[in-house]
Amino acid sequence: MPNDNVRVGKGTEQDYIDKKVIDYNKDKPGRGDEWLKNWKNDRASRYQPKFEELINKQLEKSGVQVGKFPNAPYTLVLRTVFIEPGFNVGVMRMPAYTNLEAAFVKTGTTADLAVVTMMKSPGRDAMGYDFDAGERISESYAKAGKSLANFLMKQKVM
Repeated sequence: MPNDNVRVGKGTEQDYIDKKVIDYNKDKPGRGDEWLKNWKNDRASRYQPKFEELINKQLEKSGVQVGKFPNAPYTLVLRTVFIEPGFNVGVMRMPAYTNLEAAFVKTGTTADLAVVTMMKSPGRDAMGYDFDAGERISESYAKAGKSLANFLMKQKVM
């Protein structure tokens, strides 16, 4: 389900989804429907795991871990504000990037205690084989996780 608050490319997430599904289905029947399924599933299957993997790798030295811990006193809520999917057509490419907010809340509440804004977290494959937007975007989340961990450790909150 698209998030009305997330901007993707030059419009809303719904605008982006509608255009992609129509264009892909015009190109090959069913391709747009498959793309939509992947777009929805990538959040849980690619973006979140990449973010958690990299933030935890960086936080390893501090003894802090991010994940699903229902009894933890605080919860990190990662909000996606903007996604630029980028592109790679072989001879030309533009990396993906995301604008994210990492909100820290007391577990069981919704009031933000602190919010860290991460702007233009880049995502691309170092070898140039990132033809899939989902791969580029997941690398953006990985970079954001690493950057957030480094920021928190510099602030000595970890």
